[in-house]
Amino acid sequence: MGSRLDNILVFLDKITEWVDQGEMVDVVFLDFAKAFDKVPHQRLLLKVASLDIGGKLFDWISNWLLNRTQRVCINGIVSVWKLVLSGIPQGSVLGPLLSLMFINDLDLNIHNVLLKFADDTR
Repeated sequence: MGSRLDNILVFLDKITEWVDQGEMVDVVFLDFAKAFDKVPHQRLLLKVASLDIGGKLFDWISNWLLNRTQRVCINGIVSVWKLVLSGIPQGSVLGPLLSLMFINDLDLNIHNVLLKFADDTR
């Protein structure tokens, strides 16, 4: 799926199909609060490695996530730099992909359809 709109359209199509066939439909909506902010880097990297992503690609993702620092600037006054230990940087192409990698096993043992996009899951 390329976007939330794609996700919603696939979801609507599936629900409509099942209702037309007389199937019973149960829907659970999950919207993970602060999903991007709370992902621990080390745990995410374990998940990435479990997907057989290694070598230079794994090193690149690891370097992109680890040893990030940030500070706050308000009216020209800046805080000290702090190490960021969790969170997926937002506004990047890689962010939603890493988020999906983090939750990709959420649907283990669910025998229907689970649609996932970033922090929205149906």
